[in-house]
Amino acid sequence: MTKQSDKLDNWTLIQRKKPQNKELEPKNGLEAADRRILFHREKTSQSAKIPDLVYAINKAIKDKGLPDHIRLLRLWQTPTGAISGLLKEKATIEMLSSAKTAILEAIQRIDSSITSFQAAEQWHTLKVHTISLNRYLNPSGMQALKNEIETTTGLNLPTLPRWMNEKRALERFERDEIAYSTVTIKVRSKAIADKCIAKGIDFGGKNHVTELFLEARADIICTKCTQFGHNSYKACQELPKCAICGGKHEVKDHKCSIQGCIAIIGKKCSHTALKCVNCNGPHLANFSYCPKRLEVLSKQRLVKDELYNLQQSRQKIAVMIPIKATPSGITEDMEIEPTPLNTQEC
Repeated sequence: MTKQSDKLDNWTLIQRKKPQNKELEPKNGLEAADRRILFHREKTSQSAKIPDLVYAINKAIKDKGLPDHIRLLRLWQTPTGAISGLLKEKATIEMLSSAKTAILEAIQRIDSSITSFQAAEQWHTLKVHTISLNRYLNPSGMQALKNEIETTTGLNLPTLPRWMNEKRALERFERDEIAYSTVTIKVRSKAIADKCIAKGIDFGGKNHVTELFLEARADIICTKCTQFGHNSYKACQELPKCAICGGKHEVKDHKCSIQGCIAIIGKKCSHTALKCVNCNGPHLANFSYCPKRLEVLSKQRLVKDELYNLQQSRQKIAVMIPIKATPSGITEDMEIEPTPLNTQEC
């Protein structure tokens, strides 16, 4: 009996590990836009102490006992004076909620001008079709449309909707040619945009087909062939090319070839060798510092500069044209103002 009790006394009690908060688990397939964080500052000309802030933020996160994948990767100061940052590849700002107060206290000891921080929003523009002209084509129509969309769907639109071509829509509506037209709206994240595109937007008692609106800029790549200058997906006649691996498929169909990889279709993963189809570089086709994109932007700036310089020179030069003698026999010159140059972009 004594020996058995000794054995019991020597037993080690093992406690069960507390289940990890699922909200803190690493998230795969996140893009940079999902990991952006923005620190607001009061108006100040003082440069931010970036290295000190990064250390203070990560120390506050660690002291709160958050997992190692939830850390700040880097910070930089924006032209407006705010401070923008990027979290690690599998972290989102929602994971920082329990450490928010500690983070703010830590950074304010270094930079008292910082007042708050939040997720940095990257707005996406969508086209919403079959919008009633009779109901919304009036001075208060866009505010009414915004209210209806937000009330019905729960979306929080950062700006008022806008007609794609209000003047033309009005002309055709008054001629009884059309009853509906298209508006553009902005949503606060890519995830919201993808959901709206997939399911449409319900309001006004019907479902409205929704698609991505691509701004007509020289540095925007086509979502089908990933080349520059093709701002219309439907009009593109080129073969599809992947913006991730350069393969002969659209980026939305990109899938890792490694069996068992859990990466979302259309997203890059650690197994994929990145390849830009425009410059053959080891990066995504929409990489901000792609040499081909920088070349396109450079050419665009040169064209704009040439147009601006030509306009300025024409405004300065006065053309002197002699005219016939007046009845008094005295001739005089007439100064002709130059015709203003039309610099409207095609």
